[in-house]
Amino acid sequence: MTKVVNLIIINDCNEILLAKRSLQESDDSGLWSIPGGTIEDGEDIEESLRREVKEELNCEIESMKLFYEFNFSEKIYSYYFYGKINGDIQTNEEISEVKWFTIDEIKSLKLAFKQNKIIDKFDEFLKGFYK
Repeated sequence: MTKVVNLIIINDCNEILLAKRSLQESDDSGLWSIPGGTIEDGEDIEESLRREVKEELNCEIESMKLFYEFNFSEKIYSYYFYGKINGDIQTNEEISEVKWFTIDEIKSLKLAFKQNKIIDKFDEFLKGFYK
């Protein structure tokens, strides 16, 4: 089973950073997504997430906490963290652009890998957190 890890990156204004997938990407090209990728053999989850954020955004993770995990399909298991990053964002060839969005703005987008469901769950989580 393939395992993937993603980081919902939040700034001080409670906006979320999304990455627009390059048109060269085979899956969901041109769609916005939560940064992350596949866990490689021998990596633990957090190590993989740190590597993916470094590769895709050229940034270090300042803080992260596991938020949600589930079977995306029979072949893919997904882990979603939330947290903050440090550094000046510089994207790689997998990403055409990055942008900060409010949760309400994200809800009007079609996200890659059906990640709108994750954003909905994160919105519910935040509402419960700030009660």
